[in-house]
Amino acid sequence: MPFAGPAQGYCRCRNWSLILIISYRSVRALLFLAMLFIPFTSLRFGILGFGEIFILISLVCFLYVGRGRLNLDVRLQPFLWFWVSFLVLSILGLLVNAFFFGLQSGRPGTGLFDFASYFFILMSVVLLADRKLFPQGVSEKFFRDLFFLWGVLFSVLYFLSLFYSSILGFSLRYHHFYSPLVNNVHQAASITCSMAFVMLSVVRFYSSLFMRVLAFLMGLLFARMALESGSTKALMGVVVGGCVAVFFLIFYRSKGVGKLYFNLMALGGVAIFGMAFVSMYHSEILSFGVQFFTENDGSSARESLYLNGFNHGLRSFLVGFGPGSHTPYSGGFSDAHNSILTVFLQGGFLGVLVLVYFFSRLLFLVRGNFFLIGALAAILMYVIGGDILRRLPIWVILVGIGYLSQSLQDPNGSRIRSGG
Repeated sequence: MPFAGPAQGYCRCRNWSLILIISYRSVRALLFLAMLFIPFTSLRFGILGFGEIFILISLVCFLYVGRGRLNLDVRLQPFLWFWVSFLVLSILGLLVNAFFFGLQSGRPGTGLFDFASYFFILMSVVLLADRKLFPQGVSEKFFRDLFFLWGVLFSVLYFLSLFYSSILGFSLRYHHFYSPLVNNVHQAASITCSMAFVMLSVVRFYSSLFMRVLAFLMGLLFARMALESGSTKALMGVVVGGCVAVFFLIFYRSKGVGKLYFNLMALGGVAIFGMAFVSMYHSEILSFGVQFFTENDGSSARESLYLNGFNHGLRSFLVGFGPGSHTPYSGGFSDAHNSILTVFLQGGFLGVLVLVYFFSRLLFLVRGNFFLIGALAAILMYVIGGDILRRLPIWVILVGIGYLSQSLQDPNGSRIRSGG
């Protein structure tokens, strides 16, 4: 049997490959289970919940299976670049805060919590960006299925909330506002306003008419959930996201003959119209903006936070003060309630540049699908008016948007042939 040795070695290699494939599938299954839980913060026990625990288990299993080696997908490089850069800048800001300001800036305990949250999100992004764990085609299907099941869960909870204010002791509504299984209305509203557009984009993935109609109805229901959250930012997310989606549908072409000339002409025409409109009605626009902000700013709290936070950030304008709450308020320090201002206070002007570069890259990535652009615009409303840096579900949606945008560039690619 002259070939017995090599043949046995080949079988062992194939067996090891099969074991690795099954192990990667197991890690993906754990991650999928984790992602189902993370939107529902009421299910946490302290700082950890089922979702976070499953992510940690997935990370350990992933490092064991992959032997610590990473093979990152180039499509998610903007995410990794942002988080690595921002964490480095925030550490530099912490050093500046320590050596030049004696750690006088910041509410005690918030710095460690923020840094741990950011590092956890970075580890989650690393998991979702690995090409061995998520080969081409697998990543798109993972997020299609995940977002569809989110739609099912949120829809079931919404219909239950029409009859019950809570379930098993967990709140479904805050007063009459829809906020299922969360500790804060915005934790759900930031998801529902963006998922309205994500679900509408997922419609194209299904060949079954039933599944297309179901995904479409879930998108509309997500929009209704956002409007019933009572959050002004969610309302703005639905309105602005819808307007931006329609704008890109009409004035942008991602392919076809003469797309460059069409886009340049459309951009020029819109710019000219916009400047003319602003010059004619600038006073009315300014008055409306001030009135809208004032009416939605209870007791001028946000005005005080933004003004004090910006002035405080100028003291360390280059790299900020490090992670934590650094907005002076009522004799102490508070969260900024604005992601741009938070980045400025924690990572300085360089951090803001990193954030702008990240969203610019992401916009370029999704430019071919107007529904996903609408989802990105909805999330940007929460970037402007709230803090998304610590909210893992928002970053999962952003990663999913990045993957789905690539698959949707080919209208015939990666469609689900069955109803599942």
